[in-house]
Amino acid sequence: MGRLQRARQLLAQQHMKKIVIDDGGIDNIDKTGLSIDIVVAVYNENIDWIVSHNLQRHVILYVKNSSREIHDVGYKKIVRLSNVGREGHTYLYHILENYDSLAEVTFFLQGDPFDHGKRTLRYLKNPAMGAGETSCIADRQVDCHNFICPLHPEIAPITKKICQEMFIDHDGYNRYGPGALLRVTRDIIQCRSTSFYQRLIQFLDHNINPIEGFSMERLWSSSVFNPRILTPFL
Repeated sequence: MGRLQRARQLLAQQHMKKIVIDDGGIDNIDKTGLSIDIVVAVYNENIDWIVSHNLQRHVILYVKNSSREIHDVGYKKIVRLSNVGREGHTYLYHILENYDSLAEVTFFLQGDPFDHGKRTLRYLKNPAMGAGETSCIADRQVDCHNFICPLHPEIAPITKKICQEMFIDHDGYNRYGPGALLRVTRDIIQCRSTSFYQRLIQFLDHNINPIEGFSMERLWSSSVFNPRILTPFL
C-alpha cells in the first residue's frame, strides 16, 4: 500500500470514528396517532439499522440494485425500481404512485442516512419532531443564493433551468440539507399537483446519475415542498 493511499485510509477511519449516531431513545412512533411511512431508497447500503430499531413495519423499501437479494423481515412494502435518477427519482415515484393514499407524515431517506443525519433515528422514533410541515433532518443546512450552491457551484445552470420551468418568479434562493433527508406531511405534498411531480421525475429518469439529481437535492425543502413558491403546474 502506497503512502498516499495509507494516509487516505487513515483519514477515512478517523472520519468514521467521529460519526456518533444518536439512537433516538424510546420509540414513540406509534404513540403520535399519525400514519407514518418511511421511504428508503437503497442500492448497496447496509440497512440493518431498520430492523435493529424495529422500524421495518413503517418502511417502504425501494431497491434499485437488481441483483441484490432482500429478505422480507416485515417491511411494509418492498418495491424494485430501475437504477435511474438517484434518490430523487425514488421519492417522486413514491409520491406519484401513492398520491391519493399518502401517509400523514412521510420520511424520505437514503439507505444510509447517518453520514449527513446522525439524529435520523430520533426523528423517526419521534415523528412529531420538527418545526413546520416540512423538515430537513440533516445535521446542517446550506444556503444557496442566485441558484449557486457554495459546495457545488458547477450545477447552478441546471438548478436555474429547473427552477425557471417549475416555479413562477423563483428568486434563486434555496436552503437545503445534504443527503436529501426529509420529513414531509401529506398536506404539503398534495399542495402540488401530480402534473408537477410528473414533470419533475422526467428530469431524472434518463440516467443513473443525472446532474439534475444533485440540483433536486438542493430544491426539496425550500422549493418543491414550499407552497409559498408558486408553480404554473396546476
